[in-house]
Amino acid sequence: MQGKRRFRRLNQRLILEEAVHLLNEGGLENLSLRKLAERLGVSAPSLYRHFRDKAALLSVLLDSLFFEVLFSIPAHRDPAEWMNAFGEAIWRKMMEVRDYGRLVLVTEVSGDQVARTVAVVQSRVAHLDMPGEEALNLQSSIQALLIGWAAFVHSPFGSSLREFVPIEELALRDMRRLITTYCD
Repeated sequence: MQGKRRFRRLNQRLILEEAVHLLNEGGLENLSLRKLAERLGVSAPSLYRHFRDKAALLSVLLDSLFFEVLFSIPAHRDPAEWMNAFGEAIWRKMMEVRDYGRLVLVTEVSGDQVARTVAVVQSRVAHLDMPGEEALNLQSSIQALLIGWAAFVHSPFGSSLREFVPIEELALRDMRRLITTYCD
């Protein structure tokens, strides 16, 4: 089969990388464990050693993408600098990974997973010259705003809309306004 990739050692990182390739090629609808196994050159049951089902795969993929962004942000004391860096990084990731915004919206995440993610975010914003709760709220607001704009980009009418609306410019402008409002 043309385009089939074979890996000697199947591991979670390789599976997630290939899942991103499938997302980028055909969107969330194109991502299935069967297609993923085919692309990896393994049997579908071998994926179940790593993920019990597609929902588990999506949950881990979502964490992986988010933490990749979160840990790419250098430490700043200035909340506006950190939040701008976070927003720009999450926007780039949403433009790089098709349907990342939809993945956030449709993936089932356990309460424990949410609590762990919030704790990690809190640890990353704890050094900012801003109360922790405000920093978490601003980070969440930035992410929500940009997910909305990313939905326009990746929608069926996204390419047509770009002819009339400078989506990226507006998304980042609105994000900066939000940050300025919180940080002033």
